[in-house]
Amino acid sequence: MEGKVKALSEETATGCSILFQHKPAKEPALGQRMHVLFAMDGKRYQTNLKDQGRGNYLEYRFSLPASIQHAERRASVRVKMGHYEQFNIVALEGLFEGLGLTGLLVDLSMGGCCFRAERTIQIQSERRLAITPDLLAPGTPFQLVRLTNLPHLPLVECGAQLCSIRQAEEGVLMALRFEGLGAFESGLLGKFLSEREPGYIIGFPHKRRIRDLTEEKRKVPQAAKSQEFPEAPPPLKPKAMNQARHRPMPALNRRKP
Repeated sequence: MEGKVKALSEETATGCSILFQHKPAKEPALGQRMHVLFAMDGKRYQTNLKDQGRGNYLEYRFSLPASIQHAERRASVRVKMGHYEQFNIVALEGLFEGLGLTGLLVDLSMGGCCFRAERTIQIQSERRLAITPDLLAPGTPFQLVRLTNLPHLPLVECGAQLCSIRQAEEGVLMALRFEGLGAFESGLLGKFLSEREPGYIIGFPHKRRIRDLTEEKRKVPQAAKSQEFPEAPPPLKPKAMNQARHRPMPALNRRKP
């Protein structure tokens, strides 16, 4: 079942309230434990929640978990690429036969990558093929995978194996697992990823309570309260001109009678 957290509080016995998208096939019993996976700050976590009864429609209440664990499926950290970045990838089944694919990187890690396929050809005949989710089967080996246009990096080449292929809103996505990545290429790739990823979070990310943020807004320093900005000085009055000193200039072209 999929849902979203509606409320979270440490002051009530039912500290967590989750609103599910669909009604469960079997109504959970009171006190039953449910295994939950959730994402936060780009990381996956898992925990067990104890059922505390139903609230409104499709709303279920749970007690706060005693512990939370990481639930990352990948051993290495995955870094997502921006939509504006044009990092290209070329994947070849063989140098003289098989399929050749080109696309744009979606995410990248030390162990593999995911890319959106943009063009597919039959290498031997150079015939262009339609990109569909059943174009290749998972487990298909690629003799050569080439990563290009990575900033401040030379060409990165290795082998790979297709892990999955699926249809998404942005197109057909393919996930590859790198094979035969050399020490030099691994060092370059690790440097690139470390510059884009600030570091893997050990433990649970720190989140501030809403009540603490509200109290901070209410607490205004006394110095700031007593501080008064000085008023602008009144405008200076123009001094009266001395008529004796400032006489009108005589007309130069005036003739005497």
